[in-house]
Amino acid sequence: MNLGAVTADTFPTANLHLNADPRVVRRPEAPLTERLPIWLSVLVATSCKAQSRGEYHSIAWQHDSGRAIYTNLGSAEERIEPLGVRLPSGKTVAVSWLPGETEYTVEVYRQ
Repeated sequence: MNLGAVTADTFPTANLHLNADPRVVRRPEAPLTERLPIWLSVLVATSCKAQSRGEYHSIAWQHDSGRAIYTNLGSAEERIEPLGVRLPSGKTVAVSWLPGETEYTVEVYRQ
């Protein structure tokens, strides 16, 4: 049974330079942006919506200290879907995923 051999033709090789000085470290010109954790990427991809007074709007999650946060700046309570969270005016919802857990942790607080 041939499971597919890895050869030079199928696997890209690193672009190495012979006789390069190992003490020289090249740094990228622009800093690398922080990658989102997978759970947060999934949360963003679900297109969460806030519903208030019969209207919906998209939520732009902010990433802060390992949590996704959103503050209701409107004058009325919002319902965050698909999380099913009621968010009073002026309150913030924080969503996180703790290692070893099987679901999101959701907190509502005043900032």
